[in-house]
Amino acid sequence: MNAPCIIGAFETGFLIASEPASIDKVDPWYQWHKNNNNGSTSPFLYRLQEQDYQDMKKANNFVQMYDILRSKSHLFNDLIDEEYCSKPYQMVDKTPRYVYPEYFEDVVAKTPNVPVIVLVKPFEKQKESWARRNTVLRKEWYDKVFQNVENVQQKYPHRIMLVQYDELMADPSLVMNTVFQFIGLEWQSDYLAMTGLKKKFVNYPQDVQNTIAKWEFVANKHTD
Repeated sequence: MNAPCIIGAFETGFLIASEPASIDKVDPWYQWHKNNNNGSTSPFLYRLQEQDYQDMKKANNFVQMYDILRSKSHLFNDLIDEEYCSKPYQMVDKTPRYVYPEYFEDVVAKTPNVPVIVLVKPFEKQKESWARRNTVLRKEWYDKVFQNVENVQQKYPHRIMLVQYDELMADPSLVMNTVFQFIGLEWQSDYLAMTGLKKKFVNYPQDVQNTIAKWEFVANKHTD
């Protein structure tokens, strides 16, 4: 999200719904993105009002629904990217659960012409990450997930890119350059310092700016 004119929430989750009209069934994401959700001040929630949700649920498809979301959320209206555009308009939808076998092909089908990036973390590292959340990851399920990803990739060979976690950690700039080429954007190495993202939030409260100011990409320290 350091690239110009692009932003997204920390997770979105709405594509798990069968249709826009049922996005209120996809929790916790539906609740997370309600404005003033439990008093959360996270800048990476969409902060949607109930009427915003009602408008989104009337959309004919998910492409139209995301257009409505962009017109409503602060992330696409209050941030600054003036050197490149007046405000971000391209969207990143990062939701780990999309890769689950029961959802993945459906998510790809709902988002025509949208590039899909899947980060492949080795089983032991993924297992450690799940354990920190008091969840058990089983090898047979892990294998099922990525076998399904490969099967779907064969159906959509020009839309799905698999990125190996260890390769990303070993040479993030090289790998991200390849990712950016795949999605049609230009990579710059200073994105690893989060400079672009920090600039986008320059008009936000100081506590938000202070939090984002601490962020940077440090290879081999990103384990979640």
